[in-house]
Amino acid sequence: MRIGETMCNADRRTIASRAVGLLILLAGVLLAASLCTASTPVNHQVPSIFDPHSTPAESIRHLSFFVLGITGLIFLVVFSLLSYVVVKFRSRVGGAEREPAQVYGSTQIELAWTVIPILIVAVLFLATARVIQFTRSRMRRGLQGRWS
Repeated sequence: MRIGETMCNADRRTIASRAVGLLILLAGVLLAASLCTASTPVNHQVPSIFDPHSTPAESIRHLSFFVLGITGLIFLVVFSLLSYVVVKFRSRVGGAEREPAQVYGSTQIELAWTVIPILIVAVLFLATARVIQFTRSRMRRGLQGRWS
């Protein structure tokens, strides 16, 4: 008996739907990559934070790298935890009859997922407020020098 003959139609549909999902995901990634690398005409250049031309622009660039680093770290942590959970707790043959252990709340986990995002937002807020204050003070000094 061949493997293809023993595979039921439900298994084939599952494999086909997963393949279609992966192809759609790949198409989306390729579309996003092509849009990111699209070049702009020379006479319509878009300003870039990666090429600052003033002192405030330099501080804004540093802030954007700081925010990018924090969000990248958050992405890595969430992606790693999600991958771990998907692999560890995927459904297995014969697992439908067994009910998992019931856990009813954890004060430490609930505090962690409340306090950690608040701290992240507070750090980002303070860093942004500092850069805005610096930029405003530089602009005020520059405008006073012109008009006096």
